[in-house]
Order: sequence, then C-alpha cells, then structure tokens
Amino acid sequence: MNAMKHPKTPGINGRDKRLLISLTNACPYRCVFCVYLHDRQPADLPAEAWLDILKEAKRHGFGFLEIGSQGEPALHPDFEKIIASAYRWGYAVEVLTNLQEGKRIKKILPYLNLLTINLNATDAREFRDIHGIKRRDAFKNALDSLKDILDLAHRKKYAVRFKINYVITKNTAAKAISFVRKFHRILLERMGRPADLSIHFHHMLLTPHNHFLAPDKEQLRRLINEFRIAARLPFFVRTTNVLDFTKKTQQILNARTLMGPLHRNTMPNDTNSKVVKRLNGLMTCEAWKNNLFIDCNGDIFGCLNPTRILFGLPAADDPTFYGNVKDGRLAQILKTPPQPAMDMDFANRFWKACVICGLKKRTQP
Repeated sequence: MNAMKHPKTPGINGRDKRLLISLTNACPYRCVFCVYLHDRQPADLPAEAWLDILKEAKRHGFGFLEIGSQGEPALHPDFEKIIASAYRWGYAVEVLTNLQEGKRIKKILPYLNLLTINLNATDAREFRDIHGIKRRDAFKNALDSLKDILDLAHRKKYAVRFKINYVITKNTAAKAISFVRKFHRILLERMGRPADLSIHFHHMLLTPHNHFLAPDKEQLRRLINEFRIAARLPFFVRTTNVLDFTKKTQQILNARTLMGPLHRNTMPNDTNSKVVKRLNGLMTCEAWKNNLFIDCNGDIFGCLNPTRILFGLPAADDPTFYGNVKDGRLAQILKTPPQPAMDMDFANRFWKACVICGLKKRTQP
C-alpha cells in the first residue's frame, strides 16, 4: 500500500471534532511521572463496543481519533481491527505507543496520520529508571522497533508522521537539549540516514502522587534560557517543538501561584491569592464543545485530561463527566453535549491541570 492518502489532520479548534479513547489500561511500564495509579485493575471494552462508538461519533462530526492515554493500546486484543476500521470510516488517526509491541504497530502504519512514541531516554539504564520496566532489553527493543518502523514507512512511502515524546521532570530537565543530539546520532548510526521525525518536549501533569518530580522555578528558568539559545539553530526549530514549549514553560512560571499548591498537598488553600482572584470568574472551559474522551471502562468525559482520572475523584464530582457508554446515552451526548457549568475556579483542584490548556475562553473583559 504505497503513498496512501489520509484525511487531513484537523487542528484542535478545527471543524472536525476530536475523540480520544483508551482501548485498555494495560501497560508494561510504571513510569515515574505517570498520572495513572499503577495498581489499577485491568480493563478494556471489546472491539464491538469500540466500533459502535466510532461509528456513532463519526455520524456526529468527529473526524480526529487519538488512541492512547491510560495504557498501551497495542495490548488490546483487537488493536489492528479497530484502527483499520477507523481509517476506513474516514478518521484521521493518531496512536500513542511505547513500541514494546513493535510487530503490531508495523501492521497499522498504513492507517495512521501520526505515531507518537514515548521514549524519554538515550541509554538502557536511564530508560529503565524512568519507565520502571524490568525487562533489560526494553530500550534495545524500543530502538529496534523504531528503526524497523521508520525503514518500513520510508520504503512503502506511508503518509505517517513520527513524534518522539520527552517528558520534563526535575531529573530530565537538564538533559533535554542533549537528548535531541544523542537521539538523532543513535538513529543515524543504526539507519545510515537521518531520521524523519520530530521530538516534542512535554511538561508532566501534576497529581498528588507524582508532584515531587516537578521541576522547581529555577530549573524552569534555566530551561527557558537553554531553549531560547537552541531556538537560534534551524535544526532545533525544524526537528522539535522548542518554540511552543518555551512559550508554555513561561506560562507555567507566570502561573506558579496556581500550580504551586500541588507541590504541597492535594487540597490547595490559596483562594485568596492575587492571581486566583484576578482569574476566577474570567475563564470558562471550551473543551467540551469539540472534544470527547472515552476511557477503557466506557466512561465519557468532555475533557481530554479528565480530572477524575488525574485525582482519583468520584465521577459524580467531576463537572466534565457525562456518563458511561453502557447507559445507552452516547448518541444523545454526541448530538447535544450536556453543556456543564464550566466556570473555572483556579483555586479548586478540578482546574489545576487546566492552567495552560488552550481551550479556555475569557468570559469577562
């Protein structure tokens, strides 16, 4: 299948609505920065349920499908069938993977617009420390799979883009710039040609069980300075998200009064801070208008990073929770989203992860 044509990838605010699904919560990794608790019970919906969901969502204007979030999607028994069906129905498909199931990933390459890979390290020891995986060959396996996948896509001329994730923690912040150079050098040695991919830096989402890994203010300031220097090099601008990441890092520094309480406890008490007073009542969430998240249990949310998962809160307490697909209300939810009360109180833990989300609207001048 050569030079396959894909649906145009819609923007976050484009006409096509964005559907994020978690096929399963099974994962061989125990990443130190993961927002999901590691002692969760295995869960996934059968293929028939997912196919019904995708058909219904497509009828209601959802055109972009992102598969990942809670676990490694390639561990779902019908992984290939679900993705091939989504492509056939006209979805632009993105998959997030750790590449430990490389053979299964190769089978779905023709159907993808984007394959995002969690790597975060350039040597085996660091890889095991970050990802908490016991397999000693896990790093080699990921690199071997990546080489095979890049070679296959190049040979077959598949229209899939590749993105490597690098999550910034207090332990990895100082290595971010060197990661780009080392990683491209490793692939050049293995492939004999430059790799056609991009590296994206991400800030970790803070939760009560991982907050101790967050970089401090001084680390973030150093990071901004290093990235501004790197942005002078065309290679970094072309192969990374250095410009956007620098902007988001500055936003986090500006909002440190809001993010700070997560470093200390799970129940912030900064309701009197000047920043909170200035922002409260001025913002409302817009995510629910064009986005939907369905987790591996079939729970439906109007947010791509639902606070119920981030903080382990009861579904009834989450303003973005709509119900479960087993309730038989999915078609109605897709047709007319419940329009929950989304006024954002940044002193409330529900909205902590939303500080730098772009899907906010200023409701007052």
